[in-house]
Amino acid sequence: MSEPSSILPNIPAPIAREKPWVQLKTFSSKPNIFRSMVGEVSPDARQGDVVSAYDKQGSFIGYGFWNAGAPIALRILKATPGKPDDVWFEQPFHRSLLLRGHAPPSTLDTHPA
Repeated sequence: MSEPSSILPNIPAPIAREKPWVQLKTFSSKPNIFRSMVGEVSPDARQGDVVSAYDKQGSFIGYGFWNAGAPIALRILKATPGKPDDVWFEQPFHRSLLLRGHAPPSTLDTHPA
């Protein structure tokens, strides 16, 4: 009798992806990904979402802004683990204000009495 694994077809295991996600169908080392370079897109990806991006083999390449209607459909923001959050976006802005000698917005009185 043959082994059960030899009877079943070799079906690859599903790839665990952080949602929403985009998978490329062509390689790119650039941060701007044209619409024609995009393969699959998760059904929950919406305009303006920060999506996880994967290369054509399914390896993680980074996070980017998704815009299916634009010629450049994906703009990679970050190529390291950890989805960008509000703090990630605010830090460079606050740093630039401090370099210019201004107080960050969190220390300003935005609602005068």
